[in-house]
Amino acid sequence: MLWSLPSAGGVQWSIAPYLWAPSIKGSAGLAGMQVPLDFSPDELAGGIRAAGMGYLQRLDGPHMVYAEGLALDFRDDSLSAFRGLPVQARIGFAEVGYGYRLPISRVGSVNAPQATLTPYAGLRYARLDAAVRASEPGPLSPILDPLLTPLIPRGTIADREDWFAPALGLLLEGGLSGRLGYAVKLDAAGFDVGPDDYRSAAVFLTCRLGSNWLLVGGFRDAHFKAKPGGDEDLSLDLHAAGPKLGLAYSF
Repeated sequence: MLWSLPSAGGVQWSIAPYLWAPSIKGSAGLAGMQVPLDFSPDELAGGIRAAGMGYLQRLDGPHMVYAEGLALDFRDDSLSAFRGLPVQARIGFAEVGYGYRLPISRVGSVNAPQATLTPYAGLRYARLDAAVRASEPGPLSPILDPLLTPLIPRGTIADREDWFAPALGLLLEGGLSGRLGYAVKLDAAGFDVGPDDYRSAAVFLTCRLGSNWLLVGGFRDAHFKAKPGGDEDLSLDLHAAGPKLGLAYSF
């Protein structure tokens, strides 16, 4: 989550829950099944059982420390892409890092910067859980499973993978008026250190609601590709793009 420049000096904390409603296209692989995915925001929301998204930031002069997390629990009892089989997936990440804010323009004799550019670096933890329930065991399973498994997976196929990866980003923030501001954020993670490759770009408009609250709205476009492998050859290649809305409280 991003917001315009703070008006108060000294240490400032900000916390911001947010909602991102993307459409998702790409592919997923599990146990030899590689299938295309194409979800609208409505379709994706229909399968979400639980979700959480939030951002925490501490500013002290030019120093910025941040933490961001996202968790998603998705379930579809008859996902057509997986041959109509019940699918459950959990995706989550947590990132912490540090940035240094650089003034890039000034207005007249005013000492406060009109805009800042913040390069930052962090460490990201990612986790993927996926399960496909192909069938319920029955009295004839010992006889049928050897015959049907080559055609239709039997039982529950599941995999869980997690890893750490470095993250880098660039944040541009500025003011448009007394209450309105803008922010542009570019970030990436992975860099062949872990099994994933992540790229994201976002633009936001901000509106300050009093001295402590800030409304943030914009658009985010991200590409996430991961092939952690594991026993069931888990993989994801996703492109997600959609609106993002958040509310920040600073103190």
